[in-house]
Amino acid sequence: MHIIHCPYGYFPSISGAELYIQRISEILLKRRHKIKVFCSNAIDFQAFRSPEGKTISELERKINGVEIKRFKIEYSKFVSLINLILNSSLKKLLNNARFLKFNLIDLLKFLKNGPFIPDFFRTLLRQDVDVIHTTAIPYLNIVLALIAGKLKKIPTICTPFYHFENERYQDPVYTRILGEFNKILVCSKAERDYLIDNGVKSEKIKQIHMAVDLHKYEKAKTKWFFDKYDISGPKILFCGFKNIEKGAINILNCIKYVVSEIPDANFIFIGPSSTVFNIKKRKLGNLRKNIVNIGVLPYDSTLKRGAFAASDIYLMPSRSEAFGIAYLEAWACKKPVIGADIKASIIKDGQDGFVVPFNSSPKLLAGKIIKLIRDEKLRYELGLNGYNKIKKNKWTWEHLAIKIEDIYKEVINSSEN
Repeated sequence: MHIIHCPYGYFPSISGAELYIQRISEILLKRRHKIKVFCSNAIDFQAFRSPEGKTISELERKINGVEIKRFKIEYSKFVSLINLILNSSLKKLLNNARFLKFNLIDLLKFLKNGPFIPDFFRTLLRQDVDVIHTTAIPYLNIVLALIAGKLKKIPTICTPFYHFENERYQDPVYTRILGEFNKILVCSKAERDYLIDNGVKSEKIKQIHMAVDLHKYEKAKTKWFFDKYDISGPKILFCGFKNIEKGAINILNCIKYVVSEIPDANFIFIGPSSTVFNIKKRKLGNLRKNIVNIGVLPYDSTLKRGAFAASDIYLMPSRSEAFGIAYLEAWACKKPVIGADIKASIIKDGQDGFVVPFNSSPKLLAGKIIKLIRDEKLRYELGLNGYNKIKKNKWTWEHLAIKIEDIYKEVINSSEN
């Protein structure tokens, strides 16, 4: 098959959606399919809407054999969105959108989310491929990929990673646009139910799973972390965007309660910081000695895998999880996890980790951490149960790639018939 993957970004950008496309692309390439990746040149979410965000200058290269073509985001600081829409580069897009259940206001919403990459759309229109697969809601690239597919009569697939418990995702325009794809790949029954309840036809939806490179995490060594960070005491790990949505701010708020009971506890943060995280951390005063703040690490970093192996608890009380790849990375190292009690959660409370309400009281969150730190046997049992769950459900990238390969074949055959 000749496949184009259209995520909003790609490695070295580090979101779960980007990792998903990367690993699927790499494995399907090894299975002798032709794979191209078209995406923006953003490497953080701020860059979707602002030139102050981080971008990558190298627009074409191969990564692990996969051909990557990035498109520069076009910014307009001084022109209103209305004028931007009237720009000649978007006239064709607007005309093309008429055959969708889509209007000008709908397009505005996606434009505001970015990334605005008209060359991406024009280049897609020149491609002759078997299938287009894009991700994720609520970003403009999925609309551009969908319209290109409609015009070229190429079947389109979207993995939306729909964070439906977040208010900003609850606009009906998002489910309306998803209904136009040939197939929607969801990560949980809760995500499936939400889409069906909001008008998406059930026969268009396929439930998949996320995954982990289990063999790599099974072999992770604690020395990869300790060689760089010589710390003792209990270690609580967070890995992701350090923002409110991922629960990082709530973690900062709970540190004083944990340290009052366990003074040598260490909170390790991996990932890009947000302004609110940096401000909050600066205000912690003496408690900052209990924080190890690490920046962005690539998915295959030995330091990252070493941190998971060296930690005692993985903590990410996030509401922005369609599945939660980082929980799998922790379980692959047989570590217990603490997450938010959301409908899409894969954590079984008391069996392979704990859940707390999103943005729960810092004392409640601290209590769960303290309970696990003080009970080594419980930590081991919960972590082992999580590990066994990965094995039982075959939550590996290889298994997922084969499943998606079959979905591609099914969609292509249906389109031809």
